[in-house]
Amino acid sequence: MKKIIPLVLIPFLGFASASALADSAPKYTPNHIAAVADKSPLLTIEHQSGSAKVAQKPSRVVLFDFGVYDTMNKLGLADNVVALPLGNLPSYLKGQVDSKVADAGGMKTPDLAKIAELKPDLIVITGRQGKSFDELNKIAPTVNLGTGGDDYLAAAEANIALIGQLYDIEKKTAEELAALNKTIAQAQEKAAKSGKKVLVMLHNDGKLFPNKQPVVYQVVKAAAVDIPVDPKAEKDKRPLVTPEMVAELNPDVILVIDRSAAIGAGQWDKAAFETDGVKKTNAFKNDKIIVLQPDLWYLSGGGLDSLNRQVQAVESAL
Repeated sequence: MKKIIPLVLIPFLGFASASALADSAPKYTPNHIAAVADKSPLLTIEHQSGSAKVAQKPSRVVLFDFGVYDTMNKLGLADNVVALPLGNLPSYLKGQVDSKVADAGGMKTPDLAKIAELKPDLIVITGRQGKSFDELNKIAPTVNLGTGGDDYLAAAEANIALIGQLYDIEKKTAEELAALNKTIAQAQEKAAKSGKKVLVMLHNDGKLFPNKQPVVYQVVKAAAVDIPVDPKAEKDKRPLVTPEMVAELNPDVILVIDRSAAIGAGQWDKAAFETDGVKKTNAFKNDKIIVLQPDLWYLSGGGLDSLNRQVQAVESAL
């Protein structure tokens, strides 16, 4: 009988990403624009941190969500963006941001003074800026378009549709969503036919964690490797994946999201991970231990462009 090595547990680390971490799915209502009950010129956006009244077609938008930016860029709306956290700009967006766009500060440390100076009419955040929500909301209507729940695609599509409705370009948005869904369907077909079992791991500071990545498992619907969990494990500890465990699991494909590389804190040592045991896995033998583009997968996602790129990356790996 095959011996399965249980996961090693370490204290939970408080890092997360809309696209990189989805290990638990709290009750989630997709972000949306509420039905208009009166003749008010303002639209009400129901979002993850409450609701906000926003004028249609805002022209001075501060974004902390790169997925929303790539959606706006794809829809021809990038001229309405006045600031982004430029220090964390993912490489796939390099060359796609106008030089006039100001730096909104860090992903977790918004430059409140600079943002106020820009006089925005809308600020879009994700969970990373949650602690700054109240201060940002004093400057301009602030909406949290974070994604979550057990249907990541529905959540992402809701955000994209929201942008289309906000700028009164529903038809163009629907066309772009149709093109995205065609890409997704193609990837799903390949995943179903290949039957390959995929292990996704998140690297942080030399440690590897199993990751229930929603694009891989919910959107593309790739088969997951069954990871044994110790029922006696403490709830506040996060499982740690070791090369020995990977050797026992023998995944067909290993996808690594390198958080450390995404935030400029070093890179995963792939060579050290590839022990004699790992070299016996199907993933190693077929050159399927793949490091995904770190900043795309950890800092972005959920947009027309980013989600399309992520889906194509998974399809290519299968």
